[in-house]
Amino acid sequence: MTRLMQIAPAIIMAALSALVIFETRHLSYWSDYSPGPAFAPWWIAFIGLLLSALLVFQAFRGTDVWEDAGTTRPGFARAAATFVSLLVFLFLIPYLGLVITSVLVALVIMLAILRRAIVPSIVSALAAGGTIYGIFFWWLQIHLPTGPLGF
Repeated sequence: MTRLMQIAPAIIMAALSALVIFETRHLSYWSDYSPGPAFAPWWIAFIGLLLSALLVFQAFRGTDVWEDAGTTRPGFARAAATFVSLLVFLFLIPYLGLVITSVLVALVIMLAILRRAIVPSIVSALAAGGTIYGIFFWWLQIHLPTGPLGF
């Protein structure tokens, strides 16, 4: 893999991180007793810049360990299927709710795309759905889209 292909994602990530920092500059970083609306975006963008710098450093410092890491047809198909499943996820959230859609899409990704075993996939998908419900609906009491079953 060429050095440019190693550096290009880092440059894109750095540009997006800089854009986030620039666009949130007018928001308050800290409110009276809690983080303000710029707190999380600023830290996420800062970490993105840091990781981008590390990727560029690694590209110039390290040896080319990605020589055999080309894109294969099955790998590209899995990536495309995952992308499509995430688009379907966004489309289904208003109709089925966040929790049910998360469980279903996680199952599709693990069973159909990644070809994992059924029992661990079901357990993982249900754990993800339970975690989403526990954090957003129960703990933080954020009203996210709910489906026909009420969650």
